[in-house]
Amino acid sequence: MVHLDHQDLGWLGRLPAGGNVGLEVGPELVHLTDGSRIRPLHGWVLQRSTQTATVTLGWEQLAADGSVHRRWELEPMPLHCVFRFEMEHLLRRVGFASVTVYGDFARGELTDDSEQMIWVARTPANGTDLGRPDVRGVDRPLPRPADGDECLGGC
Repeated sequence: MVHLDHQDLGWLGRLPAGGNVGLEVGPELVHLTDGSRIRPLHGWVLQRSTQTATVTLGWEQLAADGSVHRRWELEPMPLHCVFRFEMEHLLRRVGFASVTVYGDFARGELTDDSEQMIWVARTPANGTDLGRPDVRGVDRPLPRPADGDECLGGC
């Protein structure tokens, strides 16, 4: 199962093209433990050629007079925008036999207004292993974990 945001093309289209991001100031918040006033900051840019939306987040702690006392800013986080038919193509290309998409976790239909894309993909009924490349790039199945070991990566 894969959970992705269902991208709003209108919102993506309004993002400024790559480059330096100007951070917008969010509503003032009060820190629950020390009572200090905090303002969240955020900014987005879009690189259309790679379908990458990059978000930068930060926070400002305000002094009693409203001036900025401290400021934190995280490194920009690039997020790849994946669309319905691209994801379906990728899942089928790696060998999933059954691919279904829903618009929510209640298995509602994916519509233009859906905020989520929930993908359920199943391996072939004949039990064929999809074969995942190892770290050297050699295409071979990963070994199964021993009984009682945790299975990571879709065993």
